[in-house]
Amino acid sequence: MNLYILFYNNKHLLSEFIYIFLFSSFLFSILILLVKNIKVLEKNNIQKIHSGKSIRLGGVVFVLMFLLIGTIKYYSINNFIIVTTLFAAPLIFVTLLEDLYQNISPIIRLIAIFFSSIFLCSFGMDSLPIIDIPVVDKFINLPLINILFYAICLTAFINGVNFIDGTNGLAGFSLLASIFSLLFLSLIFNDIEVSILIIYIIAILFSFLMFNYPFGKIFLGDLGAYFLGWTMGSLTIFFMSRNSEVLNWCALIILSYPTTEVVFSFFRKIIAGQKPTSPDRNHLHLKLFFTLNKKIDNKIAANSLVVPFLALIWLTPLVLIPWIYSNKILIMLSVFLQIIIYFSFYAVIPKEKK
Repeated sequence: MNLYILFYNNKHLLSEFIYIFLFSSFLFSILILLVKNIKVLEKNNIQKIHSGKSIRLGGVVFVLMFLLIGTIKYYSINNFIIVTTLFAAPLIFVTLLEDLYQNISPIIRLIAIFFSSIFLCSFGMDSLPIIDIPVVDKFINLPLINILFYAICLTAFINGVNFIDGTNGLAGFSLLASIFSLLFLSLIFNDIEVSILIIYIIAILFSFLMFNYPFGKIFLGDLGAYFLGWTMGSLTIFFMSRNSEVLNWCALIILSYPTTEVVFSFFRKIIAGQKPTSPDRNHLHLKLFFTLNKKIDNKIAANSLVVPFLALIWLTPLVLIPWIYSNKILIMLSVFLQIIIYFSFYAVIPKEKK
């Protein structure tokens, strides 16, 4: 099945896409106008690289749209949207408080994400994908270990999305590339239900990126970054569990950039004697921003140029998946290729000089 056939066989899908896009755009516009006219708490953040008032409540629109779509479509599609949003309640509550008051510790946020992940993997999925890792697969596929494994992976990926949400459009475009990769697989394996869910999510993402890139009129905030990471990670697990014929190593390709960022940042900070939860300015996208800003001395332009400069990293899943999805060896080689590309960028781009 291809995208044309999906829209042809589902006559209302195109109009639903347009309605979701337009209504999301309306909500983002209203939010921008409201926040511009009220006092918003702004605390110093060593990772802040934009000027002016930060409208970091984009995640509110994503949550509202998910609840709206899930409620309207509850009886016509799988209740994935409602179930995952409800299980994300601890995550949503804690990250919304962080966006409003900016005083929630990273540990509390991490605990909230992990508990949401544990609950989802335990009670929100009909089954979890069988993990194909030589030698340890029998152990890691034991029921409780399997739940713990996926909860940890989901927690790590969600934090990785938050890590890359530092410049205009980077998290949004990265997730867009990932979700288009998943859409390709869902079409290839004729999973119409997941394909339609993805179309809905893409409509909201398009709407957000229209306001976020290149000028940063609104940002995801912690709620948006965590919730989108939660949705992308949960949907990938959901798809893999429904389609056992799909090589689950594909998930590593689809979710590669945020995963690489969070794993590398964890060990980088440990080696440097820092707390893994402490923010710093040595993430790849921040290093690139400071380098570009020194060259052109324009914050807005430097911020917006990070996305095209890192396209080789965030576009990789979409470029690779159509060619390698059915070959385990090629998938594993591609994982190493993605890691090499990331480290090559990181090694070439100098740190910010204090």
